[in-house]
Amino acid sequence: MKYEKDGITSVAINYYTSGKLMAEGIYVNMKKHGTWKYYNEFGKFVAEETYDHGVATGIWKNYYESGDLLESNTWVNGVKEGENIRFFPDRSIEKRVFYKNNKLSGPAVFNYPGGSTMAKGNFINGEKNGVWESYMPTGKPESRIEYKNGKKVDEVWYD
Repeated sequence: MKYEKDGITSVAINYYTSGKLMAEGIYVNMKKHGTWKYYNEFGKFVAEETYDHGVATGIWKNYYESGDLLESNTWVNGVKEGENIRFFPDRSIEKRVFYKNNKLSGPAVFNYPGGSTMAKGNFINGEKNGVWESYMPTGKPESRIEYKNGKKVDEVWYD
C-alpha cells in the first residue's frame, strides 16, 4: 500500500504468495474507488471492476485466460442494473439477460456454442413470465412454455 499525502487515499497492489500480481486499485477512506484490476496465479488479467467509494458501479468484466471477454455486468449504485452478457470461448454469445434492481427483468436469450438459440423468453422481477421457447441444437423448436409470475400455465413439447 502506498499512502498519499491527503491521508485518505492509498494505492493498493496485492500479490499471491508466489509473488505474482493479484490485484491493483485505489482505496479512498478505506473503500475501493475507481477501477480495480485482477489477475490469476499465472499473471493473466482476468477481471475489471469499478467502484464509487466502495459501491459497485459501471460495467464489470471477466476475461478468459486468452484475453477474450467472458462476461460483462452493469452495476448502478451497488445493484445489477442493465445488460449481462456472457460469451463462450469461441466468442459466440452464451447468454444475454437484463437486470433491474438486482433481479432478472426483461428479455433473455440463452444460446448453444456457436450462437444458435437454446431458449428465449422474458423475466419480470426475477421470475419467468410470458412465453418461453426452447430449441434443439439444429434450430428445430423443442418446446413452448407459458409462465405467469414464475409458474407454468401452459406447456407444449414438439416431436
